[in-house]
Amino acid sequence: MPPPTPSISLHGIRQNNLRGFDLELPLGQLIVITGVSGSGKSSLAFDTLYAEGQRRYVECLSSYARQFIERMDRPQVDEIKGILPSVALRQGRTIRAARATVATLTELGEHFRMLFAHGSTPQCPTCGAAVQRTSLGVLTDALLANAAGRKAAITFELPVLSTLSAQTALLGLAAAGYTRAFEAGRAQPLAALLTDDRVGIPVHVLQDRLVVDVLERSRLFDSLEQAMRRGSGAVSIWLDGDVADLRAFARVSEASGFESISSRRASSINDNRQNGAPPTCRGQERPTVSALCWMG
Repeated sequence: MPPPTPSISLHGIRQNNLRGFDLELPLGQLIVITGVSGSGKSSLAFDTLYAEGQRRYVECLSSYARQFIERMDRPQVDEIKGILPSVALRQGRTIRAARATVATLTELGEHFRMLFAHGSTPQCPTCGAAVQRTSLGVLTDALLANAAGRKAAITFELPVLSTLSAQTALLGLAAAGYTRAFEAGRAQPLAALLTDDRVGIPVHVLQDRLVVDVLERSRLFDSLEQAMRRGSGAVSIWLDGDVADLRAFARVSEASGFESISSRRASSINDNRQNGAPPTCRGQERPTVSALCWMG
């Protein structure tokens, strides 16, 4: 015998003009309530189902949190079973704009942004592996386990926005003891690389060079920490070559690959914000076959 289908059971609904009937609503399905004006559609959807779902959800919160949430009266019904926390999108007149989408018109966009920001698992764009937060201690131990005995160069990036800014940064780095950069697989004088031709191309300032060994764990940890602080939260590790084997970030550390993945925030998938709008259309143009705008 198949298990019963999960559903919301309502018995004796008497809210407003509803006349004491029973109703069974299956979960996981799209249900449409239709009827003439005044037939009780809003009384059933908003004043009964939504009101009870919201009321039970609010009861689970602390007394401090309850003061910020709209309280609704208990609906006139004998019994409701199987109801879940609910979200209501009330009907209203909206003004269509160039950036209006189904998400903005129904107000579902905010809920989906919160869902994807806090309930999703970001993946590395290079290898597809799940991206997880990693402490410096875990990163240090991973290097000791996977690169023991190899020569490592630990660097942080110095953006070269202009010749003047580069020279100013050079003076500050020199005062802190940084005089070398890592380029083409070897250490080179930092001053020789900060030229006019370098504008727009970052320089990898050398923090430390060492052989990865368990006896050097403290030094390795300190070098990673210093490089991450100097590199505004990013550090590169070069192992026996001129290609960065690993890049780690203060907020999110990648499993592999070399592209930065920012922290998950609702604003990062908001097409009305600069950091969240799709790069192909900035949230304004219509999608095309070659470049589809995900929020267009």
